Amino acid sequence: MTVYAQKTRIVIQSRVRFAGAVVESRWLNGTLWLRRRVSHPRVHRIEDFGKLGYGVHFRLTEPKQIDRRIVGLMREAYNEARRPRRAVFRLIAMLLLPLALSASGLRAQDSTPECDETSPPGARIQFQLPAGYGLVLERTTDTLDVEFICSATVRDSADSVVWKDSGFRTRQDDWTGKDLDGDGEPDAVIGVDTGGGNRCCWGFALIRFSPAFEVMARIDFLPFFANDDSGRVLIQQVVPFYDLGPDMASSPIVILVHQFRQGKLVDITQERCAKILGRTAAPRTILDLGPEWDEVTPEHLAASRQAGKPDYDVEQSRVAATTIALQQITCGQDSAAAEMVNAAWPPSETAETMVRFRKVVQGMK
Repeated sequence: MTVYAQKTRIVIQSRVRFAGAVVESRWLNGTLWLRRRVSHPRVHRIEDFGKLGYGVHFRLTEPKQIDRRIVGLMREAYNEARRPRRAVFRLIAMLLLPLALSASGLRAQDSTPECDETSPPGARIQFQLPAGYGLVLERTTDTLDVEFICSATVRDSADSVVWKDSGFRTRQDDWTGKDLDGDGEPDAVIGVDTGGGNRCCWGFALIRFSPAFEVMARIDFLPFFANDDSGRVLIQQVVPFYDLGPDMASSPIVILVHQFRQGKLVDITQERCAKILGRTAAPRTILDLGPEWDEVTPEHLAASRQAGKPDYDVEQSRVAATTIALQQITCGQDSAAAEMVNAAWPPSETAETMVRFRKVVQGMK
């Protein structure tokens, strides 16, 4: 088990990240990933991720509140995290926001306060943005329009509204204040959930303030921010393929990378393929397929190639092999992808599998 310590929080990982805690002014916010819905007096919010399980959020104000029940839930989360599901690592990183990432510098949405369904009607959270602008996240007093109960409003120094959006949840991402587009000036990232609290539908406005206010880009995926070797910001995207895995929690992925070039957000995945497909040792500061390479050992591939009806271990090996092959096709490495497919599937299935993988990748474009 590994514990990552950050400024005001810790993240705990076994095979996957399964627990974390954030220090607030009056309490400690704890989060566990569990496969079932639970109840406890200290639980204040539960996120339902369907087949992925539940994000259980609880608040503690003193150590004695960690009773036997909470200890049992911690043990349950730990035991579940030890199960050898490589693909869960990616999807939990995408969906369980408070536990998302480590102290390595790779971060998605952090624990920044947000407006959500637990916010009191009329509640307002104010943030100072660059260049004299301000952001207000506000919970509406209208309790009927539940899909748009939270708004995000940006005002200039004259208190005029320059941008506004609303949804089920709104938040300022903690990469606000970073130079996203490489012009030397701080920018902002503001997120709006238009999916009514479901697993999908977070959208993000990437905003610049100099020389004038402008929404540089709007993205409809959960961004994973990191810096490249020169310090420029990378915006990384994980694309899951639920139809290609044995279940939603074990789904292959493709990693895409975006960066601002001359003021425009462009796909630079091809430039990053060597990094993505590399076998980088932890700690990682960018997304890569190191865990998938760890799974496709010669022994695992041989067992997969010879399997009739795949068992659990073979399924996990094929999920990893699928992820690698899809990424290789995305990166223009069809021959390498064919080698991976030939190594992981019975000879009678390889041709059909490659055709299906090529169609999937083509469908992303």
